[in-house]
Amino acid sequence: MLHLLHRYGCNGLAEQELAGAGIHCRDDATGHRFDIGIVKVNAADRFELTETTRHLLDVCVVANRVWPGEELRVDYPEGLVVMPFRMRWSDDVFQRAILPGAEAAG
Repeated sequence: MLHLLHRYGCNGLAEQELAGAGIHCRDDATGHRFDIGIVKVNAADRFELTETTRHLLDVCVVANRVWPGEELRVDYPEGLVVMPFRMRWSDDVFQRAILPGAEAAG
């Protein structure tokens, strides 16, 4: 959802557009993205990224599942963050997106 909104969601994407890509926006799997301020619904009832998330995705790739033909390590008690910590937005991204995710994962 994040990369799709980043790539094609300049004015947000409608729930039907995201559903056409296999993303169901109102279920438990994506609800936490709204709660922690990564994704929001705009005045036109379209899903869009917050400014902080947009900046993060300008320089990072976020993975959340295994894609066919590739392995992605998940559920391991380790993490690696590579990002420009001196950028103006970096503390906000770290505090609001990365740290809560890492803490929630244990």
